[in-house]
Order: sequence, then C-alpha cells, then structure tokens
Amino acid sequence: MSIAEGDYVWAKLTGHPYWPSKVLGASITNPDDSLERHVQFLGGKKPVGDAKVEPVIPETFDKRIRAGKKAKGQTFMKSVAELKQHLPHNFLKSSAINSKSAARIESMEPHVPRRKPTAFSVPVPVPALTKPHPGSCIAPSSEMNCARTSPVIISPASKAASSVVASKKSVGFASDSNVQSSSAAIPANRSVPRILSLEATGSTATESRDRAAKSDALTTESRKRRANGATDIPVDSRKRRANGTSDAPAAKKSKTAPADSTSEAAFATPRDPATKPRQKYGFLGLGIMGSEMAANLLKHNHDVVVWNRSGVKNDDLLAHGAMVADTPADVISRSEITFACVSTPEAAKEIVMRKDGVLQAIQAGKSYVDMSTVDADTAKMICNMIHSKGAKYLEAPVSGSKRPAQEGQLVILAAGDQDLYNLAAPAFHAMGKTHFYLGDVGNAARMKLVVNMIMGSMTSALCEGMALAKEAGLSQKTLYEILLQGALNSKMVQAKGSAILNEEFPPHFPLKHQQKDMRLALALGDELQQPLPVAASANETFKRAKQQGYGDHDMGSVYLAHSRDLRGV
Repeated sequence: MSIAEGDYVWAKLTGHPYWPSKVLGASITNPDDSLERHVQFLGGKKPVGDAKVEPVIPETFDKRIRAGKKAKGQTFMKSVAELKQHLPHNFLKSSAINSKSAARIESMEPHVPRRKPTAFSVPVPVPALTKPHPGSCIAPSSEMNCARTSPVIISPASKAASSVVASKKSVGFASDSNVQSSSAAIPANRSVPRILSLEATGSTATESRDRAAKSDALTTESRKRRANGATDIPVDSRKRRANGTSDAPAAKKSKTAPADSTSEAAFATPRDPATKPRQKYGFLGLGIMGSEMAANLLKHNHDVVVWNRSGVKNDDLLAHGAMVADTPADVISRSEITFACVSTPEAAKEIVMRKDGVLQAIQAGKSYVDMSTVDADTAKMICNMIHSKGAKYLEAPVSGSKRPAQEGQLVILAAGDQDLYNLAAPAFHAMGKTHFYLGDVGNAARMKLVVNMIMGSMTSALCEGMALAKEAGLSQKTLYEILLQGALNSKMVQAKGSAILNEEFPPHFPLKHQQKDMRLALALGDELQQPLPVAASANETFKRAKQQGYGDHDMGSVYLAHSRDLRGV
C-alpha cells in the first residue's frame, strides 16, 4: 500500500511505540527510503520529525493500540482519539478489530489542548444586560480574575480604565479610583462571580438593587474599620506578611533570566515548520559541525546564506536550498543574524578581521553569534570589535559531536547580549536540545573548556582501562559490557568503547581539536592558579597521539597512544 502526503499512519521512532501521525512529505534525512516519511505526531504538542511508517489497517490496529497504551498510557490514547476523526467510515466495525476495543475508541472524545491559566482569564461571551443599572456598566468578571467577592461596577467614564486593570500581569486589587466594590479581601485564586443578565439569572430588579445596597454597606463598614486603625486583611495573611512572606502566588520564573545558572530547554522534537516563522540566517564555517548545524536550520524552514573558507562542497546543503555567498561580508549583508563555527581561535578572529570579513559589513541592526570553541580572551576581543560597529554579539559554543549535530541535539552555551539570545531562540531550537544563558561574554567559553576538559580526561581514562584489560589478558568486549551495565554507562563510553573494539576512528570530533581544548583549559587553570593534574596528564597523551599522526582521527584514537602493540613497544 502506497503512502502519500496527507495520509494518516503509524510512525515509529527508536525506543517508542508506533504513534498515530500525519504524513507531511518525504523524509528529509533519508528521502530515498520508501519506508520513512516526514510526519507530524498527533496529540498534545504535535511535534514533527522523520520516522518509519506503516499504514493504519484493521489487521494491526489492536496490536498497535495495546502496545502504545501499555507504554504511554493516556497520552497515547489522546492521540488515538484524534486519529479516530480521520479513519474511514466503518473502519472500527471491521471484524479484524476487537469489538470491545473498538467501542471504547468510538466513545472517546477528540483531544482538545488545555490552555494554561494566565493572571487574568480569557474573556467568555456573556449575554448582554436586558435591564442595565442606570448610569453604570457591569463588567463581566470572566475578564478579570481580581481578588473580589462582589460584582465590579464601573461607571461609563471609567469603562476604558477597566481594560487597563484587566491587562495587569500581577494578581491583586484593582487600584483605579473609579472602580467601586467591596474591599473585603479573599485569596487571590478566587475569581469574581460572573454577572449575567437579569433574565439569565432569574433575578428581579429589586433583588439586584438589594445586593448593590448590601455591597455599599460592606464598603462603608470597611471604611469605618480602616478609620479606626483596623484592617480588612485576614489575621493569617497579616502574620505571613509580618514574616516576610506573601499571599500572592509565586511568580512564574523567566525562561531567560540573566543568571549564570539559568537554562531554557529546546524542543526535544522540532516545531511544525508550517507554523514556525521563517527567519533569514547566515552561517560561516561548514566543517564537521558547521555543515550539520546549517543543515538543521534549512530543515526547519529557515533561509540560510552560507560561506566556507575552502568553498562550499556540501551537496546536501545546496539541495536543501542553501544560498552560497562569496565572502563573510556578503553573508553579513544578506542576513539578520549570522552564526559562525570554525575550528580555532585564530580562525575565529581571521574571518572577522580579514579584508572581506565580518567587520566590513556588520552594522547596527545586524547580529553575530560565534559558536566556535575559543578562549575567553578571544571571545571578548571579537565582542569588542562587533560592538564597535553598533551590532549585537553572542558567544555560543556547543557541547556535542557530529551525531548530536546531525540530530539537532547539541547543548548550546551562550553568553553576551541577552536580547540576541532571545532573538536567536528559533535557530537554537533547530540546532540543539537545550541552550543555557551564562551571563557576560567569556563565561560560555570558560564553561565549554571545562566541559571538554572533563570529556578529554574521561576518554583518556577509558582508553587506559581498555589498554590495561588487553595487556592483562582480559576481554575488552567483556569490560565494555560491564561498563554499560554500571554507573559508568554513558553515551561517551558507548561511542568510544565501540570504536576501540573495532579499532575504527572516523572523525566525529577530531583529536587535534580535543587537544586544543585541553590546552586552552590548562591555560585557564594556570591563569587562575587552579591545579589540574589529571587533565595535564591526559593532555600529554593527546599530544603524543597527535604527534603519531592521529590528529584528524576521532578523539577516541587517543587509545592508539595507550596501546602497547600500536605504540611499537
């Protein structure tokens, strides 16, 4: 059975059950694979991605439902409820489908995403007053989630003022003097009773006036208590405030608070390209990492202008619509935000300062994000040059190697202009799974060096252990399996251990770049007088492997400097 764009299918990702999905088109990563499509997964956030697909047919329907419900529970069943709306007529009545299961699915309501509550409720249509109180307008309380127990009466002159009160982000008392109501305070999570028309509530005009009189009496009584030094605030609230606490609900934390430790998690799966705003980006540097990062920007429906020092040779980028520029300055002039990812601090400075470089075209209104791994001094130097032209700057080195770059699963460490950090969020979502804002320029460079120093030290230790096991007559494969079953299991151990067993080291992260990062981390330690004996020892091993000609191999090839057979000992 052929599967076309717009069909509803079962889609399968590794480690997950088959999921109800809609086909958006051919696979982006594997367009020639007849079993793979670019799909939108139904239910909830509706993420998109490439996945293996199969048609929804009665013969496998029960099996897919049982497996999905067992693995994902109600989350899965909500997506099935949405799928039900698109099944052929009488599909669930097929003899191949369990009748009880079909009946349950038939009765399910389609999933309707819940909206998160805000400080003020979304306005709800309210019947118009058939007998309005003369000279006043009764505001629907559904538009204002203020801490009130009685209707809010607004004079015609202050009708506009009510919208100002309703737009405030903090929950509390309406402060406008034109708003007349009871002063009696209640917990902030209590909403104002909704006022309907007299006919809708069944109230008479007399009953309405009686309620208004009682409200006025309460207001008068409240003013008398305050004149005598009393307060309307409940005793418990007064005690809490005296202790420095608040009755108001805790404010929601900002996702991009300018603190060293804050982070903003990216979407684990990309947003729907049909709803994401299209951005125009530039990208300088198309090496092992840069080419994959630029490809992910293109896959997420952004326009990308690219440039590479040795020329653009990546046919996949061109096939996905990348526009090639002749110089870095040309990229800057054609882009709102330009990203750069090159191999060394020297290269990072060169593309900025060269005759046809970044500084020749950068100006106010333009932005530059350097994703290269450099030292803090280099990051600050580039920042000063960019700022001297009136443009914005952000350093944003990444943690991850070739595969995470391909899969858009990098960890992005950013520092510098926070407005630019927010503007670059759509690109960060496309290239990474998480991004962190670390404050001032230089912090991201230091953090990246610390991360890579730890990674290099761990890789060296793993290689030493594998070499020792071999010399001791132990099975390296058994050691590898033991590591995977214990606390040391990690993606790094999985990848580098497998490479050592096969003695194959294709460059996911070249050894020469890892050694450069170890060198820069040790220089930072010297600057701060922080001893780094483990990292210093590991660096010597990386230097030895580099001298032996393994610099362009993956960093896991440092094992070859540990192995007695391969050292020629």
